[in-house]
Amino acid sequence: MKAVMELAGISYDARRAFNTFVHHANRGLLHDYDWDRYYDFILVCHLVRERLSSEDLRSALVGLFPEHVAERLAVVYDHGRELLQYSTPVFRRRRIDWDGVRKSSEAPDYWGEGISHQGGRGSWASNT
Repeated sequence: MKAVMELAGISYDARRAFNTFVHHANRGLLHDYDWDRYYDFILVCHLVRERLSSEDLRSALVGLFPEHVAERLAVVYDHGRELLQYSTPVFRRRRIDWDGVRKSSEAPDYWGEGISHQGGRGSWASNT
């Protein structure tokens, strides 16, 4: 219960997802269902815009999991939050002006392989 108390400042939904993960996790070796519950926790944190740092999470998990597992979970949390932030459409619109992307004939060949962006969201084409 130490981890739950240390994460008392997080939202109800995030705390509920965290508790579900912690209470059902196989602490020695995480199984697929454990990872699914942990990914749910990461997603909930993203959706409610939780301000939980990976270091605070790691500190809370050390009391419940072996240190190397807590460290790995904190790294996965950090990567998951970054990936979700990058993949959120609002975030992408701020970073990439998709309408202003050059057509493939104008785009530079970054990798020297004749591959460049076609101008649409997620579409890539070969220039060869």
